[in-house]
Amino acid sequence: MKIALAGCETDEACAVLMAAKAPSILSSYFYAAFRSRTRLQRYALGPSPLWRALLRQASFRLIDSGAFTLLTAVMGNLKSSEGAEQGRDIDYDRYLAGYIDWLRSVAACGLADYWVEVDIGAIVGSQWLDRQRALVACAGLGSRLINVWHSYHDWDYWLYLLRAAAQPGRSSYVAIEG
Repeated sequence: MKIALAGCETDEACAVLMAAKAPSILSSYFYAAFRSRTRLQRYALGPSPLWRALLRQASFRLIDSGAFTLLTAVMGNLKSSEGAEQGRDIDYDRYLAGYIDWLRSVAACGLADYWVEVDIGAIVGSQWLDRQRALVACAGLGSRLINVWHSYHDWDYWLYLLRAAAQPGRSSYVAIEG
């Protein structure tokens, strides 16, 4: 089992983790790729040079999609019915396309070992998740994609994810929410 340190997207956090020689890093696409946590404004040159240096130094790098952060940034309170309606208005296809493009550049630089799917099945449904996985695979990124099982899924879906992860060209990993 590997324990990865998260919250490394600011230059201050990067400096601390680099000094500590943190071996395993968990970084968020949402925080690393976007300047604002409430609006989807990209950095002109992508993540900071210090962030790139930290990921080069680490021996294990995991990238999270930041989907839950996106939802909370847009919706504010996930428990309100008004927030759930706002969550349906997000252009998830656009977010996924940006994530795939960003993963391609991060992978090309050797800055990530694995990445987590955009796990928003409760909002968009399992068909969108299956289509997302296919798009990631078509982009040449499927062998390092980690699918996520959530407690609202049944046991059969857990078995489906395990069988899918065992297929050639897949990462062999399935994450459990939390």
